[in-house]
Amino acid sequence: LVLVADNALEVHEKFGFAVARWMPQTLPIEPHHLGEPLLFAIIGGVWLVGLALSLKASRIRPVINSLLIAACVGATAVFGIMVDEMVVYGPHTPAMTQVEAFIEDGGEFGMIVIAFLLTVAIFEVERGRAHPATG
Repeated sequence: LVLVADNALEVHEKFGFAVARWMPQTLPIEPHHLGEPLLFAIIGGVWLVGLALSLKASRIRPVINSLLIAACVGATAVFGIMVDEMVVYGPHTPAMTQVEAFIEDGGEFGMIVIAFLLTVAIFEVERGRAHPATG
């Protein structure tokens, strides 16, 4: 939900501009592009602490399901942070920028779709286990 909301509302981009004045100014990347992953690091840190605390007392099946979804979130972060930084770091031709931006946006969207489909699949499997069909 956070990823979809951020994708639609461009929250991390707005955050990046808001904190740009506190980011290093002498690097070959604009300061707001350093602030953007900072928001994801904060969100990710809170999320990982919550995940670790909840998984500590869980049974193995929910742990595995949670880790599958966590892997999707991690893969989304690769596109959303690392590929995004590649897009804005250093000189690029317009064609290179377009290709890299397509990979970034497509990767983010693809991982969000995969995470959604995985969540639905987990729900269906667990619902079937809780309410087995009677013959």
